[in-house]
Amino acid sequence: MRAGYPVDPAFQDPKNRLICQRGSGILRAMEPSEALRLFTIPFEPARDLVRGLLARFLHIEVNGLEFIPPAGGALLVANHTDLIDVPIQGAFSPRKVTFLGKAELFEPGLPVKEFLLQKNSPLSLPFLLPLRQLATQVIDFYSLLQKTQLEEWGGHPIMRSYKGEGARDAVRYYQELEDHVVDLLKKGELISIFPEGTRTRTGIMGSFKSLAARMAIRAGVPIIPSGFKGSFQFLS
Repeated sequence: MRAGYPVDPAFQDPKNRLICQRGSGILRAMEPSEALRLFTIPFEPARDLVRGLLARFLHIEVNGLEFIPPAGGALLVANHTDLIDVPIQGAFSPRKVTFLGKAELFEPGLPVKEFLLQKNSPLSLPFLLPLRQLATQVIDFYSLLQKTQLEEWGGHPIMRSYKGEGARDAVRYYQELEDHVVDLLKKGELISIFPEGTRTRTGIMGSFKSLAARMAIRAGVPIIPSGFKGSFQFLS
C-alpha cells in the first residue's frame, strides 16, 4: 500500500480483501458483494431492455399504472400464473419493484456443488481434488455473482416451506422475514408479493395467504391489487 494513507479497519478482515478503492484520503476495503456490483448490469438499462423485448415480441396490455404511488412504501399483490409474471411486472412498473424470490434462484450452483462434494463424485479421486476445489470456487463465484445481480434488480431471497430443526425455528424464521419486509415497506419500497405462495398449476387462482395483508397493516402502507390474464403456462 502507498505510504501516507490510513487503512480502514475493515481491510483487516480477510473476507473483505476483494478490492480496495482510495477516496477522501483513505484506502477503504469493499465488501465482496459491493465489489461484484461493479460487474452487474444496472437496473434501469436492464428494465428498459426487457420492456422493449416484451413489447416487440409479445402483445402486452398494461392498465392501471396510475394507481401505483410515485413514492412511498406499498404492497403490490397479484395472482401468479407463469414465470413471465415477474419480468412483466418489473419491466412495466413505473417504479422499481422489490420481489421476494425462492432462495434456489440466488444459489444456482448449489446442486452441482453438493454433487461434486459427494464421496462418489467424479472428482473425488485424490489426484483430482485440486480440480474439485477449483470447480467449487468457480461455482461459488458464479452463485454470488447471480445473487448480487438479482439483488441489484430488486430480488430478495426467501426460503419457502422452511422447517429448520423444529417448529420454533420455523416460527422464528418467518417472524424475522415478516419483520424484514415490514421494515422495507416502511423505508418506502414497492414490494411485490404473490399471496397464493406459488404459481397456479390449473389456471385457477388459489386462496390467498394472510401474510401480505398482515405486513401491509403493520407497515401502514396501501395494498395495490393487480392481476395477470392470458399468461398461464406461457413459459412454465
